[in-house]
Amino acid sequence: MKKQSIAKLCLIIVILIGIFFRFANLDLKPYWYDETYTSLQLSGYTHEEVKQDILTGRLIGIEDLQKYQYPDKNSDKTVFDTINNIAKQEAQLTPLYFILARYWVEFWGNSVTVIRSLSAIFSLLTIPLTYWLCWQLFNSASIAWIGMALMAVSPFHILYAQESRPYSLWTLTILLSCGLFLRANRQDNKLNWLLYSFSIILGLYSFLLNIFVYISHGIYLTITQGFRFTNQVRNYLISTISGFILFIPWIYLVIVNVSVKERGFQDENNSLIKYTVKWLRNIGLIFADFNIDDESSKLAILFYGIILLFILILVTYGLYFLYNNAPNNSHIFIFSLILVPAITLTLPDLMIGGLRAVIIRYMTPFVLGIQLVITFLLGKKLTIFQDIAQQKIWQIITVIILSLGVISGTQITFASTWASKSIPKNTPETAMIINQAEKPLIISDFWFPNIISLSYKLDNKVKFQLIEKAENLKIEKGFSDVFLYQPSEDLKQKLNSNYSLESIEEDLLFKLK
Repeated sequence: MKKQSIAKLCLIIVILIGIFFRFANLDLKPYWYDETYTSLQLSGYTHEEVKQDILTGRLIGIEDLQKYQYPDKNSDKTVFDTINNIAKQEAQLTPLYFILARYWVEFWGNSVTVIRSLSAIFSLLTIPLTYWLCWQLFNSASIAWIGMALMAVSPFHILYAQESRPYSLWTLTILLSCGLFLRANRQDNKLNWLLYSFSIILGLYSFLLNIFVYISHGIYLTITQGFRFTNQVRNYLISTISGFILFIPWIYLVIVNVSVKERGFQDENNSLIKYTVKWLRNIGLIFADFNIDDESSKLAILFYGIILLFILILVTYGLYFLYNNAPNNSHIFIFSLILVPAITLTLPDLMIGGLRAVIIRYMTPFVLGIQLVITFLLGKKLTIFQDIAQQKIWQIITVIILSLGVISGTQITFASTWASKSIPKNTPETAMIINQAEKPLIISDFWFPNIISLSYKLDNKVKFQLIEKAENLKIEKGFSDVFLYQPSEDLKQKLNSNYSLESIEEDLLFKLK
């Protein structure tokens, strides 16, 4: 009994550490360009409206850039503009997060900390929901406590808890829908199926790829009901169809806005080996993320490779152990949650090209499924009767997995940049160089969301001249330092005729001489 109390106390400490990771230093990392898109949507302005106003070559300040980053009560833009713009530009995300975020910012104020705190709160709520889902699946409090601890210090969830994007809300709705589905299936009554139907509506309006989750539920139910049209199957179909009917307004908006694009589902290609490595690496990132990328040292890459191999072996054994030991057909539920997104996103990548399945945030149901596999493995191994040596081994493995999460979370919390954010790693250093100038001017023809991202780290004294075409540029006078930020070759060639370009940061920042 004493050992169980000590173990629970340790898990509580781990969970509290994970909560701290979610809320600490929310404004430390650069507000990367995906997040500037979030803020653009909240303002109600379109991409084209911003371009027409700021990419003119006229002299502008940080306030001119960032006025398109928050809802303005004096503007004629409303929440309906926000909804319409999402349908045009990011329809796969669906509008619920952006509506909530808009009102959140209007109430609490506009700052990086405020807008990211909403995601942190959603992520905080996933911890008790993980307990509830584990209880529904395994009917074991000890396993559910392990599940909460793994969720709390998972670097995947910590990263997205500190980002003003809808992925923490998506995780929350997945856990909610899964728990309500299992309860409705076991306690077959109208109220439970009505709540499940409500969770479907909530989920679809949170993230379009929640469809994977509801398909996996249907597969689980079909198999466990012996491919018969039972009362549970009928109620599942009624609930699901009802939820999708209420999602029709969004589908209509997407169809009407024919300019919608798949941002993030790029038609990029890698060799099969590189693709496989990225795919497997994502499994490791669920439990350990040390900011390793192609620029990391060979020793760091080797070290992470050893950790990744350990995690992959553990997951493989966990899948086998789950299949042979899971109660109440829970292995079918978890396998469905893993396989539906994995197959649905990987097959198009292999057949027509792309990187859908290696963008880990689009694989969130898969991520949760893998977490449940390790949760059951560790929780069961720590509680079943076995010799002392075996129990010690599994205690050590549990400590290692949780320690990897705590170490990753610590690094994430205090790092100024992170490899998963598609921004130049040296953005803070770039901003520091520019801020040191007495009266700096930045000239750029680069993609404006990246410029806005940089502006969050700059002092108010910094001015900009932003253009789309190099021939439209007439450099303003009276500045102590004139910088070029990520200039195109056309812009560099135009300026080379009258100035010399001093490279400050390779291909990123230049100074005119």
